[in-house]
Amino acid sequence: MTPNLEILNLLGCDELVELHMPAECPKLIVLNLGHSKLRTFDLGMTPNLEVLDLSRCNNFVELLTPIECPKLEFLGISNSKMSSLNLERISQIQFLYLIDCYDFVELHMPVECPNLDILMLNGSKLRTFDLEMTPNIRILYFDGCCEFQQLRMTSECLKLETLNLTDSKLRAFDLGMTPNLQALYLNECYELHRLHMPAECPKLESLNLGGSSLRTFDLGMISNLVTLNLERCYEFQQLHMPTECPKLKSINLSGSKLRTFNLGMTPNLEILDLGWCYDFVDLHMPTECLKLKSLNLSHSSLSTFDLRMTSNLVTLNLEGCYKFQRLHMPTECPKLKYLKLGHSMLRTFDLGMTRNLETLDLEECLEFHQLHIPIECPKLKSLNLGRSKLRTFDLGITPNLEMLDFKRCNDFVELRMPDECPKLKFLDLSFSKLRTLDLGMTSNLEKLILVNCYEFQRLHMPTVCPKLRLLNIGGSKLRTFNLGMTPNLEMLCFKWCKEFVELHVPVECPKLKSLCLGHSKLRTFDLGMTSNLQNIRS
Repeated sequence: MTPNLEILNLLGCDELVELHMPAECPKLIVLNLGHSKLRTFDLGMTPNLEVLDLSRCNNFVELLTPIECPKLEFLGISNSKMSSLNLERISQIQFLYLIDCYDFVELHMPVECPNLDILMLNGSKLRTFDLEMTPNIRILYFDGCCEFQQLRMTSECLKLETLNLTDSKLRAFDLGMTPNLQALYLNECYELHRLHMPAECPKLESLNLGGSSLRTFDLGMISNLVTLNLERCYEFQQLHMPTECPKLKSINLSGSKLRTFNLGMTPNLEILDLGWCYDFVDLHMPTECLKLKSLNLSHSSLSTFDLRMTSNLVTLNLEGCYKFQRLHMPTECPKLKYLKLGHSMLRTFDLGMTRNLETLDLEECLEFHQLHIPIECPKLKSLNLGRSKLRTFDLGITPNLEMLDFKRCNDFVELRMPDECPKLKFLDLSFSKLRTLDLGMTSNLEKLILVNCYEFQRLHMPTVCPKLRLLNIGGSKLRTFNLGMTPNLEMLCFKWCKEFVELHVPVECPKLKSLCLGHSKLRTFDLGMTSNLQNIRS
């Protein structure tokens, strides 16, 4: 008998199947039975309980309330098998968590719950809910309630700050009077085609409508918005901004049917995503966009773009813009780090002063034949010019280059490398017309691919390549090759090297697992230096 017990914590008693209370515990205020195997619990013996946590009681099906529990403030029954709950005798509840109760179908509220502040019913099978009984609710989550069809709003929801109805079956939604709403989530509401805002939402900062069926939207009632997400709204055609949105920092309209956008109404915008907007043809910038840092226009129908109005841009993505022909660069782009122009119609490009550039991608620019880069690109890490028409290239001073990709540059004949590329890890020159290659000091090189360079005859490698794991020179005119010190080499290929007669392995290659020498003229080979070889392929 423990009549004076105030706190009982049995969290993590995974084998607990029953809590026997032979007498009332009038002073018990906190009870945690989380992660147990309890199936039911009777509140009759704990009239003054304030906190009850039954979270992750995966077998729990019923909460019995034979008496009023006027002091119960917190109730957590997440991850249970409950199908319904009656709040009549626990109407003073403040925090109710029923997250991931996948069998839950009914929350019965015959009386008002004036103190209910946070209600989370994520993942339930609830179909409707009436806010009339929760006049002071502040946070409401129905995220993942895939059967949810209707939220009945009162004339005023003065305390509501966060509303999440993601993944619901809502078709239309009327926000009513929600003057203190800060965040609204209607993501993945695929059937939603209308959102009505009858009054201003002066505090709304985050609006998420991604994956809905909206066609148009008017920002007139939410002039203080900070984040707007309309990604994957495949029918969306028009965003109306009747007045300036000075606080808007991030807009995502990717995958929409938008054709034009005016940046003049968003002077402080930092992130704009219009990727995969196939019909998009014009980004209007009446003034400089000094705050814009990230701009995604990939897979649009733009043909030109002027970077001179976005001097603080860090990321620009124009990949997959098949009609794109010209990028106007300012004299200097001091903050630009990532530039993607792959699959465009660019023929030439001058990087100008881009000292902080880290990634340049011009892959599959099939007409591209000339790149002007500064003598020094001190921060460049990744350069991709695969499938272009480049014939020669001078790497200049690129001490931090890690990845260089020229694969399928079929006209490429010369790569001029500095004496040292200390950080280069990946080099692909496959299907080029190179005859020779001097790797200089590339002590960190991990992968070298020269496959099907049919004119290739000579490779100068450092004496020691301590990190080289893959070397593929298949299809070349190489006659002999000295592996040197390559202790970490795992895969070596000389397939279809029809003139190849000698492979010299001066020291052991203990990690070499795969060796391909098919269709060469090799007469002898000593396996003694390759003790862990697993696969010799033709």
